[in-house]
Amino acid sequence: IPALFVAGVGLLIYFTGQDCPKGNYKDLQKQGVMEKRPAGEVFAQACSHIDTWLLFVQYACCFGIELTINNFAVSYYVDEFGQSLEIAGLVGSLFGLMNLFARALGGIISDFANKNLTFLNKNHSLKARMITHCGILLYEGLMLIAFSRATTFGAAVGVMVLFSMGVQCAEGTSFALVPYVDPPVTGAVSGIVGAGGNTGAMMWGFLFLFGGHSDRDTLLILGIIVMLSAFVGVFFKFPKFKDADEQKIKATEMGEVETEIPPVPAS
Repeated sequence: IPALFVAGVGLLIYFTGQDCPKGNYKDLQKQGVMEKRPAGEVFAQACSHIDTWLLFVQYACCFGIELTINNFAVSYYVDEFGQSLEIAGLVGSLFGLMNLFARALGGIISDFANKNLTFLNKNHSLKARMITHCGILLYEGLMLIAFSRATTFGAAVGVMVLFSMGVQCAEGTSFALVPYVDPPVTGAVSGIVGAGGNTGAMMWGFLFLFGGHSDRDTLLILGIIVMLSAFVGVFFKFPKFKDADEQKIKATEMGEVETEIPPVPAS
């Protein structure tokens, strides 16, 4: 049933959706308002920005951690706390359940900080977003360390929920920054950053398998790695609004659609 539902949604999007708020790419290219560029050129442009790769690393430390814990939580509760598979599975599902709101919450927090913590944006228009993002990564790492040290089942469950919220929020704050790397190639940047999550999951899985440490100590190591990933934010090179191309900045504004682009005629 879930597979049929997903397939149905996919077909609905394909036949009724549009490529972007401005219309379908093919129509925009016909009107001459959108340049058709080789995929390799777009990908190379996205790869040329250090911010793309810094976010790649940080996404490995949030979404990559999420994938790892999803695969690991049930066996951890069985082995460390002697729970049955039924109870461990139920409790482990709480980690993924936070996705219902916490990932969106990360984006909301980033928007709130950008709008209200204007003193942080005095020297750089994205400073509030960057600080918020790195701060949530720090929180995530601290909660992961706390989870690794929890010695009772109840404490482990409670800390895991708080840790999961940090993981999902960090994913949201990551993609609150992605559109500002280079707006014309945001799709390619998004793909690279998203791949960081899968890469991270593979790396952390190998750490559990071949690291030679207990599960608790491996979680501790991962918590430290996540905290360190927050500090790579000092190398961000996002363009400042006052120096960036005005049209590029417009493209990143929530709800902004360039009015000079003519409406796409109905086919």
